[in-house]
Amino acid sequence: MSRQDVFIGAALQFWRDLFGGVAVENENTVSVGASTVSIINGNGDRLGLLIMNLGANNTFVAMSSAVGTSFGILLSANGGFVAFNVRDDFTMQTRQFFANTPSGGSSTIYTLELTRTASPAGPPQVGAPFHLIR
Repeated sequence: MSRQDVFIGAALQFWRDLFGGVAVENENTVSVGASTVSIINGNGDRLGLLIMNLGANNTFVAMSSAVGTSFGILLSANGGFVAFNVRDDFTMQTRQFFANTPSGGSSTIYTLELTRTASPAGPPQVGAPFHLIR
């Protein structure tokens, strides 16, 4: 993982005005096949979550390891996605998510989460960096 500073723009300033604290974005990719795997752990401080299918096979995601064609959210091949945020979806984005690709192929699932962290230095100032973790 590498860290890079990203300077505050209007969107991040809006977020900080609503929720306070310091924002951290975490990106990750997970290979998903026919067996169900956890693609992101639960996190009570997660305020936003994007899950995107980068692979060539349809994939299903759910907040349960019982995910499959009859239970879950379909992420279509080559860019299907779902996004959750605390303002619209209450606590859904805080949950652990699982995925599988029932066709027997594999897909790469990309996740991007926005998480609030504590700031010992007080509220951030406009122009101050936050960290993007890859």
